[in-house]
Amino acid sequence: MTNPGYEEGSMTKVMRETREAQARSARLKELESTIEKGASAVWDMAEALKEIRDNKLWRDTHNTWSAYCKDRWGIEMNWADRTIQALAVRRQLASSASTHRLPTHVGQADELARADEKDRPAVWQKAVERASGKAGPSAREVRAAVKEHKAAAAPGPPRPTRAELAQDAAREMGRAAEGFQLSVEALMPHVKYLPDDEAETCAYRVIQTVHAVIQILEEAGHLKPSVAHAVLASAPVGGEIIVS
Repeated sequence: MTNPGYEEGSMTKVMRETREAQARSARLKELESTIEKGASAVWDMAEALKEIRDNKLWRDTHNTWSAYCKDRWGIEMNWADRTIQALAVRRQLASSASTHRLPTHVGQADELARADEKDRPAVWQKAVERASGKAGPSAREVRAAVKEHKAAAAPGPPRPTRAELAQDAAREMGRAAEGFQLSVEALMPHVKYLPDDEAETCAYRVIQTVHAVIQILEEAGHLKPSVAHAVLASAPVGGEIIVS
C-alpha cells in the first residue's frame, strides 16, 4: 500500500523544482532581453552576462558557457569574460572617492584591468586628465597610462651589498697593484740612466703612491695600524718594499 505522506512529499518536491526551473527560465529570458539591447546598454549587458555565467543559467539551454556565448550571441567566451572583468573594474572606480568620471566603454576598462587593482583609480585619473578628446581617454591612452605607471613603479637595480662592494674594491685594487708593479719593473732598467734630480722625483712619486695605498688599506680595516706604520717606515727611497 502506498504511503500517502510519501506521495505528498514527492509531489511537493516536484512542484518546488518546477517553480525553480520556471523562475530560472524567466530570469534567463529577462537577462537575455537586456543583452539584446546591445551596445547602447553595454554595462547592463555586462551585468546580465555576469549573472548568467556566475549562476550558471546557461545550463538551461547549453552544455558549456563557451557554447552558450557562441550559439546565443555569436561572441567568444573570452570576449564575454573580458566584458565582465571590465564591469568589475568600472565598479571599483565607482567606489573610489577620487574618481569622478567612469569608463564609458569596455575598451577603456579592459585596458585599465592590466594595472594592479590598488593602482587603477590613480592610473585612470591620469588617463582622464591627459585625454585628447572630450569623450574621455581612448583605450590606447589608458594603455599608455598603465604602461607609464608600471614603468615608474618598477624597482631600480638592487643596491650592491657591502660584501659585493668589498669584492669589487679588491678586484680593482688587485688590477691597480698589478699595473703599478709592471710599471715599476719596466722602469727599473732605466733608473740608472736618470739624472739625480729626476731619479729623486721618480722615487718620491713611487713612495707617495705606496703611502696612499697603505693609507687606504688601513682606513678600510684591511691593515692594522701597527703593520701599516711598519710598512711605511720600511720604504726608503730606492729600497725594496715588502708588505706582509
